[in-house]
Amino acid sequence: MNRKFLPIVIFIFLCTSVSAEMAVTNKITEDFDAKTGIVIPGPANEKNNIFIDLGTSQGVRVGDLFSVMGEPSTIIHPSTGKEVVLEPSVSSVLGITRAADQYSYAKVIRGISPSAGESVRRFTGLSAYFVDPSEQGRAIFSQLRDKLQHIEWLGYLSGARSKAPESFRGLVFNLAGSKLTVDYAPDWPVASYPVDGSRNEKHVPDNPATPYLGRGLPFLPYPERVASLPLQPISGDILIRDKELLIASGTQDEIIVSSSVGAMTQEIVRFSVPHRNKLLAVRWWQPKNSKHPVLALTTWDGQDVEGMLLQLENNQITELSVGLPYIYGAFDLNGDKTPESLFGQPFDREDFYGQPIREFSLQSDTSLKQHEPRLHFPRSFRVVGSLITDFTGDDEFEFIAINDQKLVVRNAADKIVHRSERNVGTGLSALTYDLYPSQAFSPVIRVNIEPSPVLVNTSGGQGRFLIFPRQESISSSYSPITSNSNTNSLGSLTFDGERFIESTLPYRLQGLIAGMAENLGKVWILLSLDDPEGTSNNGSGAELMSTSPPPD
Repeated sequence: MNRKFLPIVIFIFLCTSVSAEMAVTNKITEDFDAKTGIVIPGPANEKNNIFIDLGTSQGVRVGDLFSVMGEPSTIIHPSTGKEVVLEPSVSSVLGITRAADQYSYAKVIRGISPSAGESVRRFTGLSAYFVDPSEQGRAIFSQLRDKLQHIEWLGYLSGARSKAPESFRGLVFNLAGSKLTVDYAPDWPVASYPVDGSRNEKHVPDNPATPYLGRGLPFLPYPERVASLPLQPISGDILIRDKELLIASGTQDEIIVSSSVGAMTQEIVRFSVPHRNKLLAVRWWQPKNSKHPVLALTTWDGQDVEGMLLQLENNQITELSVGLPYIYGAFDLNGDKTPESLFGQPFDREDFYGQPIREFSLQSDTSLKQHEPRLHFPRSFRVVGSLITDFTGDDEFEFIAINDQKLVVRNAADKIVHRSERNVGTGLSALTYDLYPSQAFSPVIRVNIEPSPVLVNTSGGQGRFLIFPRQESISSSYSPITSNSNTNSLGSLTFDGERFIESTLPYRLQGLIAGMAENLGKVWILLSLDDPEGTSNNGSGAELMSTSPPPD
């Protein structure tokens, strides 16, 4: 009886392995199929970016490569004398850095920048090697070679020859263990797929064809409205204490503090910005030795920056310190979701954010003490619009900032390890001032003061990613997506242990993000609406919204 059963077991196992291989190759074939688009003109302020007319709705992903093809050539057949048209060769290679619904951003990986109107083809004409040290993936290679004939396959490298030439510039499909990675040599990651790495193992992954690179942000549902708020803020912040949310939202002249618990939200205090100054940024600070939270305001008095600290106690606001020439930023450095550390940065008229940075602590008599910071900050660090966290898991802080419409990640050695494309941030709060106010003709400086990025953990606690506001500024003259400067998208950044992957959620928030926070298993967003008169959106100027991270 056992002899009759054994062949059936072997047959089922072989069918399962073949089925897993087919699932992998079918998914790769879908992700690498040939698509044709054109280069489209970008707006005047995006001269450094290249745009193509294909996006996520056409299956384009971050990491995809598009070839710019040269002109076709002809030869004369030596026997028949007839003209034979040869396929054009690749003149440039473009890598997709960000994908929207109907268009994508790209950068030149090889060759020269194409002109608007030139045709581009996904993965077409690119040379490729299939590298397989285990010699177990020949069937996968054969299927890919048959299905992806627009790729120029140079060979199958196995065993001792399992390495592409050092000078090779093209696609490398590398099968190692239970993972098939695809890179454009030398340093452009394309995708990665879990596979059944050994024909001698009976375990088959539940979903062997799901790529986990090139995606960026795990899916976040469109945020739900939790509460409406009366002011249309230029800056805001959310402090989470137990199950209560304290929402500070401020216009240039007025600040409201609201409390939200469950489905109930109520205003607890409203006050004018002290000294008739103009508000630039508001942040919550929770001093370690005080149970009362503090509002750290960065304001403008017409000539200089003025920092103010106001304590909230029994629903009343008390001034702790005003008049200090600092831009204030509060940070959570111990990972408990509470901003316990306050840093101040002096105003420098030539570049706004000056040096040296100071750290502040609150004494038992509520006096303020300033001292040298515990951290060594990068020279270009900004205390507003920044996040300090161990994002890469190397037990060192990374300094992450929205800087000049870009998301910039610096490591502890002050080296930039990731810099995004433009259109990051909101531009809600900005300061425009004369560089030399005493001179009749002075250059004018404009500085955007941005909300801080937020570190988000998935519900199972195994995955983590950054979210940050991103603006769309694509002219509708060449895209079916209409541009609206009063909307934000959610950008994301993940790190897979080797590389950073940036993406954008495929929906727009109907307003601009004034502040964000993550706690209580949710992402909280303070959205400044584009209806300050309250003629729509339930008569509000802002909304508190929330969405839940996905499970692992």
